[in-house]
Amino acid sequence: MKYLFILILSISLSSCSFIYQQDEVKDVDPKNLNTSIPKFKEIDFPFVHEFEEGNGFEFLGAALIDANNDGIEEVFIAGGQGQDILFQFKDNEFIVVNNQDFLSSEVSYGVLSIDYNNDGKSDIIICRNDGVYLYLNKGNFRFEEKRLNFDLGKDVTAIAVTAADLNNDNHYDFYFSTFINSSKFKKATFNDVGHGKPNKLFVSNFDENKLTYIDITNESGTAVNQNTFLSSFVDYDNDGDLDIVAALNTGRPTVFRNDNKNKFTELPHLSDYGFWMGLAICDFNSDGFQDIFMSNAGNTIPKRFVRGDLLDNQKVDVEWLLSEYNKETKKFINTSKEKGLNSLEFAWGAACGDINRDSTNDLIVMENYRGWFVHKWSKAPGRLLLNHDNKFSSVTSIANVENFNFGLIPLISDFNNDGYYDMVYVNVLSETRAFINKGPVTKPDFVKIIFPETAKFVGAKVSAKSDKDRNFYFQITNGQGFMSDQTNSWIIGLDENEKIEHIVIDLINGNRTEIKKIPKNQTIKINN
Repeated sequence: MKYLFILILSISLSSCSFIYQQDEVKDVDPKNLNTSIPKFKEIDFPFVHEFEEGNGFEFLGAALIDANNDGIEEVFIAGGQGQDILFQFKDNEFIVVNNQDFLSSEVSYGVLSIDYNNDGKSDIIICRNDGVYLYLNKGNFRFEEKRLNFDLGKDVTAIAVTAADLNNDNHYDFYFSTFINSSKFKKATFNDVGHGKPNKLFVSNFDENKLTYIDITNESGTAVNQNTFLSSFVDYDNDGDLDIVAALNTGRPTVFRNDNKNKFTELPHLSDYGFWMGLAICDFNSDGFQDIFMSNAGNTIPKRFVRGDLLDNQKVDVEWLLSEYNKETKKFINTSKEKGLNSLEFAWGAACGDINRDSTNDLIVMENYRGWFVHKWSKAPGRLLLNHDNKFSSVTSIANVENFNFGLIPLISDFNNDGYYDMVYVNVLSETRAFINKGPVTKPDFVKIIFPETAKFVGAKVSAKSDKDRNFYFQITNGQGFMSDQTNSWIIGLDENEKIEHIVIDLINGNRTEIKKIPKNQTIKINN
């Protein structure tokens, strides 16, 4: 009888493995790749995330911030419960430079790096279980804590935040992505009206030298009323005002078009119901318009296990999403499948940038989930996906950046100032990992631009033209990845003997700056 039980158990586990695991997506054969593959060297990063069950969601936040204005960004990790720490890259290693000013017993979530008070120094915003905190940069890696008075409502947790200047007063306005409190959260819940909580939009009001905030969520039409992992401001249609993109945890990917005077219209959803988590915004097809990438549950979990309380007539989408804006039809087009972003794994945070300096924006996506039991013995590697020939190809293992941990946040920044984006992977309940980009064998030229973090620069459209009549496009955003904030720099990859003739920066407020005679393989720092 004992052996019969063992046989049945063995067959059951084999069946589960067959049902739940997908075929492994292998890296592309380099012979079939019409672009160069960068190589990375891993270095130590002195942080291991810990979490005490029952105190909130087991996530953490992170941001890149140039805390000392030297042109090299620091890494801030908000692990909560005494794990909010600032790290500096110095002498080819990461070191702790401040773990005292951010001490809190609360769990921390989304992080934003902005120049809150327009003093030329980047500050830090942290969303926590008990509210929203501002840390003002006082210089020398020291910060002063101030609690911000945002009324988010009952049983609401601010899980992430994005910011921009919507009313052109040179002060930041804030849009909070919210969740129901962790004690009341239920997985795979799409239709329970009370379970979803409204996101919140606050605009600044500067009067008599006092800065306050007005809740305009209802009149703006941006509430969503669904638990949301991440949102970002972006001028997707290049009409001169900032729109909102929202990655809903159990909902549909949402875009709000700004119709001026802070009135927004919700566009037709970019896809069906899913678990939209990571958010990356880049011009992937080099047409001057920003495209939207969102991660999803992927094919690791069969659809019948993720439907939750969806009704029979409600469709579920588990695939990753790439929506490219078409300027002719003025609509977003789902190009995920044709670009090779289908049939991939359970994913979280995402980042985009020109990783191999071939003039196209690539993707980095974190994967795995502690709550899905298959990942206990069959883990995904995370994905570095190079953009070439109008499609994406995985080069994760070839580039030496595999990550079989519960990967939550990828950060990209040029830490050693060599013109290549390096990477930091922030993992849940394990060590953070850092990878220095050694570039491909053939080293292309570049120009790097660093932008201020003041409110007026968010949404700025940046274009560059080379002497080979090539155009490059970028838009300054914040609040991308997963409860995180990405680099405030732009690296342009150039061909051999190619030079940038001029760079044009168009701010949302209508002001324009033009820069000429740009030397290659140099860094340009834009003044505020």
